[in-house]
Amino acid sequence: MMAALLPILGGLAACNILGPAGYFILGPEKTDAAYELNPDLPVVVFVDDSGSLVPDRTSRRRIGQSVEQALLGEAQVKRVISSDAALAVVSREKFGKPLGVSEVGQAVGADIVVYALITAFTVSPDGVTYQPMASALVRIVDVKTKERIWPSGDETARPVTVQSGERQGPPPSSLGQRAEAERRLAAQLGEEIGKLFYKHEAAPSRSRVGGSSSDDPG
Repeated sequence: MMAALLPILGGLAACNILGPAGYFILGPEKTDAAYELNPDLPVVVFVDDSGSLVPDRTSRRRIGQSVEQALLGEAQVKRVISSDAALAVVSREKFGKPLGVSEVGQAVGADIVVYALITAFTVSPDGVTYQPMASALVRIVDVKTKERIWPSGDETARPVTVQSGERQGPPPSSLGQRAEAERRLAAQLGEEIGKLFYKHEAAPSRSRVGGSSSDDPG
């Protein structure tokens, strides 16, 4: 059966019109990992919300935890140090000189830091419409060399954005509902950051991952 289909698939692929038949035979379109982490090196996820854009610590933790799950599961990294450890190190900065990204990694025993600087986080851009959106700038830092190892070249960080279309009704009004919406958004942002490091189904149209940025997250 498959042998009979191969000439047909070859012809369709040449014409670039696989369409629904190609989807069911070959599966959904896949996006390659933007960067493949060395699975043998200990990794820590450092979520930097120095701009205090994420409303509460629980949502901030949710971002890191979602990335960690992707690294341990899909990216098959053998040792992922809890992002809570990185947050604990950063929380002590107020008592001394602020630490660099590599220093945070060194403090928790990591060789690699997945650094994510939060650049936007809201469930309502204007206080009236319900339209969750979050974004971050992501880079990989080698703790021993203190160098950025990804992205390379002039691109100092990779932007990741998740955004939903406007939903019916106003944004959540109660504190509990708003907190739950923010935590869902945090988990979605973490999932999209995690997808940078393993092959996955192509992102839906309202989730944008990639592009370049000249902003240096420090």
